[in-house]
Amino acid sequence: MIKSLLLFGAVGFWAVAAVPTANAQDHRVPLRSFDRFELDPENADGLWVEAGATTLHGVSVSGGASGTADFVTTGLRLAYGGKYGEIGGFLPYRFLSYDAGIFSGDEDGIGDLQLYGRWTPLHNDWVDAGLGLELQLPTGDENRGLGTGKVGLLPFASAGLHLGPADLRAHFGYNTYVGADQVYGETIPPDSYLYGGGLWIPFAGVVAARAELLAESFDLRPTIHTLAFEPGIDVMFPLDSLDLILRPTAGIGITSDSPDWSFGGSIALAWHG
Repeated sequence: MIKSLLLFGAVGFWAVAAVPTANAQDHRVPLRSFDRFELDPENADGLWVEAGATTLHGVSVSGGASGTADFVTTGLRLAYGGKYGEIGGFLPYRFLSYDAGIFSGDEDGIGDLQLYGRWTPLHNDWVDAGLGLELQLPTGDENRGLGTGKVGLLPFASAGLHLGPADLRAHFGYNTYVGADQVYGETIPPDSYLYGGGLWIPFAGVVAARAELLAESFDLRPTIHTLAFEPGIDVMFPLDSLDLILRPTAGIGITSDSPDWSFGGSIALAWHG
């Protein structure tokens, strides 16, 4: 039922985004990913400040037993970019709630700080492409499930193809941890491959619809594969030298390893030249 409602909500997002708006400026709304902002091939045009929150809900069933988990992530994102690159960071604050019979509890606190840099040497009217590196610092409490306790490295590549006003994009990265532990033959935290992409379509300069497929494969036995469909819209309100952008977002888990559903949103301020 929840997945059906989210699917109808996604259709509603696209319908709203298709309505023309008369107050478009010379510049269009930025086309940015919601969850994988740092892996975008598009760069900020100056300073970007964003605050938001996301809720994920999952139900797991194993051997006749079931459990539920809810994860709420709030956070602050800062980025600064230009034509050929971008640097930035994201500091999350996490709320965890889980119930699996005798194992249940609630935790909250700061998560791991993420810092990144991206170079986009290929940037023209047809395509954008670049390489980047994300550094994850263990500022979250590992024992409470708020962080990994290790320094993480995520090298990545991303590219975008300009199809008229729309953008078709893809990204790929490999996440690994310095000094990861070996526990019963498994690497903890596990390495993982991140990959995905999506379609971004702007309308009237100030509204953009986005539809993303986001996947991650964890190097465990058996391998865990998560895949989610994440639709959303971005609505921009131009304010002279900066823009206010509202970013409602939903999510639907596709594989059994994925959270069942998610929803969230953010408010961004984007300064431009």
